[in-house]
Amino acid sequence: MKNNSCRLICIIAVLCVCVGFEPSFGMETYGAYSVMNISFTDETGNPAFALKANQQITAKAVMLKNSNEQVNAMLILAVHSMDNSLKAMAASEQIYLNKDESREIEVKITIPSGCNSENSYFSTYIWDGFNNPQIVYTPEWYETTFEPKPPIKRDEIHIQVNSEKNQEFKAFGTSMNARPFVGFLQEDRKDEIMRLLYNPQGLGFNVLRLWGNIETDPITKEVVLNSGKSSFKSDYIDSGVIKKAMEQSGGKAILQLTPSVMPDYMLEDAATQIELTSAAAIATKGVDIENGEMKNFSNGDWVIFDKFPKTSNQYTYLKISGAAKRGGTIEISDPDSNKVLGSYELDGSGDAYAEKTFKVSMVSANINRLKATFKGGNSESCNLRSFIYGGTRRIKTSEIDNYTKMVASFIKKLKDEYNIKIDVTGIYNEPLFVFGAQQLAKTIKSMRQNLDSMGLDYVKIIATESAEVDEYTLYEWGQIIADKEALAALDGFCFHSYATNSFNYKEDLISLIGNTGKEMWMNEACDTGAEPQNGIKPAELGASVIARLLNDMNYGTTHWIHFIGADQEDPKDNATRIIQTNYGKETDWKLITQKYDYYKQFLNAFEYGAVFRRCYSEEEGAMERPRGKKPNINVAFAQNKDGSYALGIVNSSVNKLYAQGWGKQNDSRFETQEKVTITIDELKNKPKVLFNAYKSGYGGSNMLIGQIPAINGVLTITLSGSDFITLRSAEKETEK
Repeated sequence: MKNNSCRLICIIAVLCVCVGFEPSFGMETYGAYSVMNISFTDETGNPAFALKANQQITAKAVMLKNSNEQVNAMLILAVHSMDNSLKAMAASEQIYLNKDESREIEVKITIPSGCNSENSYFSTYIWDGFNNPQIVYTPEWYETTFEPKPPIKRDEIHIQVNSEKNQEFKAFGTSMNARPFVGFLQEDRKDEIMRLLYNPQGLGFNVLRLWGNIETDPITKEVVLNSGKSSFKSDYIDSGVIKKAMEQSGGKAILQLTPSVMPDYMLEDAATQIELTSAAAIATKGVDIENGEMKNFSNGDWVIFDKFPKTSNQYTYLKISGAAKRGGTIEISDPDSNKVLGSYELDGSGDAYAEKTFKVSMVSANINRLKATFKGGNSESCNLRSFIYGGTRRIKTSEIDNYTKMVASFIKKLKDEYNIKIDVTGIYNEPLFVFGAQQLAKTIKSMRQNLDSMGLDYVKIIATESAEVDEYTLYEWGQIIADKEALAALDGFCFHSYATNSFNYKEDLISLIGNTGKEMWMNEACDTGAEPQNGIKPAELGASVIARLLNDMNYGTTHWIHFIGADQEDPKDNATRIIQTNYGKETDWKLITQKYDYYKQFLNAFEYGAVFRRCYSEEEGAMERPRGKKPNINVAFAQNKDGSYALGIVNSSVNKLYAQGWGKQNDSRFETQEKVTITIDELKNKPKVLFNAYKSGYGGSNMLIGQIPAINGVLTITLSGSDFITLRSAEKETEK
């Protein structure tokens, strides 16, 4: 990472109110900010002298920006017990200041019940938006030596690496939001972005995903490249995205097309929908009906509806409008079979209602009622405004051949008119709303026939680019496999890998497609929202994407694609990007996030052509990714083409990652430490194999930390929260 993205603003103060003492602080400088006039007061505005249960404490500080760096700041207040368990935490708003600008910020926290000056203390620190807040645990704050307590260690974790060879790692890449390239970035800056991503001296990506917003002329039905929703020509050709990716990769970049727009005339008429308000409820438990709303759901309360369209579709959708002060989950189930159909995580935004549409698997047409249960896990309640439930608007079966002919014509037009060779095409991005499961096999066969008829027999087909691997995805893929002609036409299965999505059917997936000989593509992964977000720092976001990468590789993935390589910075959505750009700045116009360093470290260890082995955890089993909490430790192991062995391991057991789905909350530290023993079957007969070890984490990126020996195939690694460690054997062996 560049230095301007690595600023660490350290602790300003740690205050333990065990005795009556009023703190006073002068001005101190921490990275890009100077901090002064810190104060702590109680509800009455008087100085806070002692901790009292249910007391509200306010911390205030004046922040002064002392540099031009683009970093934000936040004041955070945390309450801990004397054994360092986190009891409560609150954060101020994030502030963005210009050089020499100052502002007072404050944060309030309520001391939890049971906490007092005898058993608890609180700490205050500043976070700059890029680095982990380093908490110093000092109950005797008045001592001159602030000595951090060592991280709490857990029982040792054991990983087994089998010797059976699995998939070959073929490609790593990204898709590009063309916005920075279309009239914004200068040519030399475009070159720099693509060099960082596709040149072997950068990340060395070798696949570029392209969004195919394909459209036809409304009269002639001929494919157009720049009209209405389609801006492919300006986005990817005129901007130079494709040309520069090919140049920087030495002509090796695979071009993968993802069709993502369906002409309206190809779709069925709008599906019937019905609003399930409180009037449609036939039974409730603990729910108040007030002004047409369902209010005060507490943990375990539910409502049942029976007025919704009966459908034979395998998939329908459910839209929920809800709110909860501290989050929680609405679980949707079939009350007759108790089968869980889906869930909706409330964002804890208080009284503000937020809508979310998600799929409900309807593999059986015998579902006649819906049950919504609130699983809040705390004393807070939630309110629901309504459900919208109904069928989706799908492609007409009679239009499938016209659709695939349109996609094939688009690919041929790129080749004939612009000498752009698409290597791989999907059938549609996340097609659940548009294609029924029974339509997929027909679509794949039709796509193959139309590609071949136009001289495009070299173009591979992947499907289904599903948002997650769940029961319904496996049902879709099973329909494809059952059709031998469709399976023969398909070159690879494809899915997306998001932190909150489930991949809890990986063992089933291997059983289903393991013997098909097809490639496994993951062509969309990232975190979403702000970076930083909710106290989650870049190292933790790096750990989040690497955890998915290692997990996916452990389960047979051959091609892996990050969602957005580079885009104009957006404080609300920066987590999606590897590189953030700002075309309006003369200097410091790009920010290389720590995800870049994590990916670079991975690619230094695992080369294209590496053959992976399966890894299992004695504590966490096959390390599947269920909806909800994910594994603490994710591991992948492979042998490179040059004979060297490579291993990657990441520790996701960090509270801030726990909050968004990674790891288990085994303790309350911001950083935890894991000791992991790994047994590698194919090295058991070797007395000693040395591995060069590299680490990325809070303290830096891609750092050589020495050599780790495997003695008769056994090695031990200790890593803290968000640490990503890669090993590559110093000596190479001929693969047998």
